Amino acid sequence: MSVRATVPALSGLMMDRSLQILGLIDHAPGTRSSIDLENVAVAHPGVAEAAAIGIPHPTWSERPILFVVPKAGHAIDRETVLAFLDGKVAKWWLPDDVILIAELPHTATGKISKRTLRERHAAAFA
Repeated sequence: MSVRATVPALSGLMMDRSLQILGLIDHAPGTRSSIDLENVAVAHPGVAEAAAIGIPHPTWSERPILFVVPKAGHAIDRETVLAFLDGKVAKWWLPDDVILIAELPHTATGKISKRTLRERHAAAFA
C-alpha cells in the first residue's frame, strides 16, 4: 500500500494520459484519509464493503470506527477484521471498533453516505 505524504495538486495528468483525482489528506501527524483504511478493509476476502467515520475522542479529537458489510457466505467478526488490518496499517490507524452491518447507506449516485451513517449511529458514540 502506498500513501503519498505530499500532494502538490488535487489532480494531475499521468504519463499514460489518465487523470488521477486525489483526495485531501490532513498532514497532521497520525492522520490519513478514511479511504486508505477502507481500501485495506475491503481487501479482506470476507468484506463486501467498508466505511470508516471519525467519532469524537477526548484526547485525539477524532478516532476511526469501521463499519463492515460481510460478503454473503463469509463468517467474519470484529476480531477477524482487526487481525487482518494489523500490520497492514499503522497502529494509530486501527479503528477503535468494527461494527458489522447488513448494508451501508448509499446516495442516489451510489456513493456511501457517511453523513447518513453518522446520523444513524450518533447516539451510540455520544
